[in-house]
Amino acid sequence: TGVVEVSGAGSELNNWYGKISSTYSYIYVGYSGNGSLIISDGGALNHSVGSIGTNTGATGIAIVTGSGSQWNNDSWLYVGDSGNGLLTISEGGTVTSYHSYIGRYNGSTGVVNVTGSGSQWNLNSGSSLYVGSAGDGTLTISEGGTVTSRFGTIGSAADSTGVVNVAGSGSLWTITYNSGNTFTVGNAGNGALTISEGGTVSNIRGSGTIGKEAGS
Repeated sequence: TGVVEVSGAGSELNNWYGKISSTYSYIYVGYSGNGSLIISDGGALNHSVGSIGTNTGATGIAIVTGSGSQWNNDSWLYVGDSGNGLLTISEGGTVTSYHSYIGRYNGSTGVVNVTGSGSQWNLNSGSSLYVGSAGDGTLTISEGGTVTSRFGTIGSAADSTGVVNVAGSGSLWTITYNSGNTFTVGNAGNGALTISEGGTVSNIRGSGTIGKEAGS
């Protein structure tokens, strides 16, 4: 079991020269065991690629909470890579990433909660969010939390399951790309989207598909 906490304004963990594959530095939260990462009260983590629940049987938990608290991935983020991953963004915390996967591989389980006014998950320009890529993924946006991505897919591969709940006034998932099929619920897997209690999903300019491939 391993625990890392970065707490307080001005406190930073910069992992640019940690475990490196090609040109990317990785943070593994629960590699083959159990790992926890807590960023709070204005602390910050800066690096390239994040993996929560990396290998089969591993469990990773990451919490980003409090105004000014930041987890900055300048590349991919996997929540439930091959294992079990949980990411909670709350009370004004912010996560940034590029392409991101909740439930990446078959047999994985990923859960992301973005809750509270000012809490944000921002995927960089050109990026896609997969909820249930080949495993099981759940995304809940509530109480004014926001998620922004260029594309969105719920239930991507065959046998995957993706569930998204957007609940409460001010809760928002924005898909920003301006052409083509940008938003899919049930690509080749099982996808479910529930919008309730004043929540909003905004697919700004693209098209959306419900049940895209045969077998979904």
